[in-house]
Amino acid sequence: MHSLNSIDIKADETNLIALADKYHWDFNTYSAQDLAPMESLLSTKSDYIFNPSASTALRNLPRC
Repeated sequence: MHSLNSIDIKADETNLIALADKYHWDFNTYSAQDLAPMESLLSTKSDYIFNPSASTALRNLPRC
């Protein structure tokens, strides 16, 4: 494995960043729009990622 990849809303997740750093992997993030063509390949689809109204609502929640 040479990189860790996730959706852009997780770009500031400290544990993902730490994991990538620990193993000297690149940490790449992609928008939901970038990931949309891959949706048909998924065995489980996330409403958070592929439902624009759900992801917008969740993004607007205050962070703890």
